[in-house]
Amino acid sequence: MAAKPSFRDAYRRSRVVVTADGWYEWARTNRGKEPYRIVPEGGGVLLLAAVADRWRTPEGLEVEGLALVTRPAAEEVAWIHPRMPLALGPDLAEAWLAAPQESWSLSPPDPPRLTAYRVSTRVNRAGVEDPDLIRPLV
Repeated sequence: MAAKPSFRDAYRRSRVVVTADGWYEWARTNRGKEPYRIVPEGGGVLLLAAVADRWRTPEGLEVEGLALVTRPAAEEVAWIHPRMPLALGPDLAEAWLAAPQESWSLSPPDPPRLTAYRVSTRVNRAGVEDPDLIRPLV
């Protein structure tokens, strides 16, 4: 990440931690793509490594962006998608926010245990937001 031109500057000057209680991924099945919600086993909050940046378009518009750092997926969710956000423990979150390091491991020593469950395809619709989106399908 430190060497990629699209992330290099943000990595050096604007690393952030995003809190989340889960995220969605889509698994390819014989029925098409099906959405799953991935959460920490037993509940709780995840601390996700990210970089933020601000730039100007050729037209002069200021754009702000945020990108989650990803890593190879944990074994228990790799069947859904081969990559996942980089979840950090509190100590690693502090290290991520500290002065830049030239080399950063994308495999934390103690990744959280994760679980996944299928959710409604309504999560695919832009503008749809309600508590039912995180309810498991039975």
